[in-house]
Amino acid sequence: LGSCGMCYDDALDRLIALDRNTGDVFTVDRATGAATILSHTSLTDDGIGVACDVDSGAIWVVSGGEMYIVEPDTGATIHLLTPDQTLNDLLFYRFEL
Repeated sequence: LGSCGMCYDDALDRLIALDRNTGDVFTVDRATGAATILSHTSLTDDGIGVACDVDSGAIWVVSGGEMYIVEPDTGATIHLLTPDQTLNDLLFYRFEL
């Protein structure tokens, strides 16, 4: 496992990570540490940041200064935007009213 971004999916009680060396999106079993690949992407740039959207199941990713959404079941990668400033990490906050 190379440098990666990781988030916690509280809806499914799992860790999700993206390995920047391979582009693999995978889950990590919190009890055993075993990794299971969910899908493969082409996101292998530096500055990986990952956040889980528990409502939609999507995985938000910052890679190479670009922002994407990755569908964990299919590996489909959607480019969202190129920000004005370089991004190299990502946090996702869930607010309930």
